[in-house]
Amino acid sequence: MRELKFAILTSGNGVGLELFQFIDPEPVLRDQAFEFTRVGFFHICVTDHNPEELVAKVVHDGGKQLGGWMDYSQYGLAGHKGAYMQDPWGNVVEVMSISIERVCSAGGALAWMLGKQAQEDATKAPSSEDSTT
Repeated sequence: MRELKFAILTSGNGVGLELFQFIDPEPVLRDQAFEFTRVGFFHICVTDHNPEELVAKVVHDGGKQLGGWMDYSQYGLAGHKGAYMQDPWGNVVEVMSISIERVCSAGGALAWMLGKQAQEDATKAPSSEDSTT
């Protein structure tokens, strides 16, 4: 992912809504497989003080974990983590051990990390000098 726009809306009772607009790569219509850049419902996120237990329950009930655990310590939120999973019907659910407001408060660290990732991606991209004629 190279470019996206997003907004986070929160309410007084801790409910948060994230809105994403994927720009580069451009979104395409969704087929049966989950791909985050596909048009349509992306995911919901829940906060749970014991996310490992919740993921284990979902997996036990027919869902699956998508990828590994995200460690929020790198954003200054030590001891907190999150993961993505699919429920038994294929809906993607993110579970975090921390509220969306706390994650948003670490926005400067997140922007730094995304910038660093973009720089690393740019250095890995093949240059025109690498191609042979």
